[in-house]
Amino acid sequence: MYRKVYSFYKGRLISFGRSAQTVGFSTLEQQKRFQALIKNVDLELLGRESKVDFGCGLSHFLPWLQEKGLEKDYVGVDIIEKFLKDNRIRYPEFKFVSMNDFIDTHQKYGYIFASGVFTIPWCQNHYEEVKKCIKMLFNKCRYGFSFNMLSIYYGNKIPAYYYFDPFDIGKCCYNMTKKIIIDCSYLPEDFTITLAH
Repeated sequence: MYRKVYSFYKGRLISFGRSAQTVGFSTLEQQKRFQALIKNVDLELLGRESKVDFGCGLSHFLPWLQEKGLEKDYVGVDIIEKFLKDNRIRYPEFKFVSMNDFIDTHQKYGYIFASGVFTIPWCQNHYEEVKKCIKMLFNKCRYGFSFNMLSIYYGNKIPAYYYFDPFDIGKCCYNMTKKIIIDCSYLPEDFTITLAH
């Protein structure tokens, strides 16, 4: 199901190495996305609780969290074993697991974050699969889940990327919880949704 995702990221890893460009962002864009992910969560609680970086890629989120003292009990999850192996070597004190292993356990985590995970289409029914994934991830956290997406209202679209309607996704999430924030303020092409229990 994830053939396009494998192909996209493996090709970019060869071209760009461990830079933010490998995962399709500039460094500044990536940092703005990270800030939006934690903007509407309780930072004191986040610092104490476990957190999952779902679709961690090259784990750029981890050193960003470390700078803020928020890295406690970090777990990186990805479908690309090459990324996971590299992350385990670079950050041996943290846990990195495959998506299948993460989904198969009944463990819950304090917070879950997903940055850029939904950008490359997984399959023909990408939109429906994404909605299922959002529900699954929200059910696996105890306090909150934040994720970002590209917005259909951005004019300069890239054909390989998938764009979502923030209001439509918001309605979908509202069926899971009434504690929801949609943030479209930080980048013109992007939005972040934060859900809380």
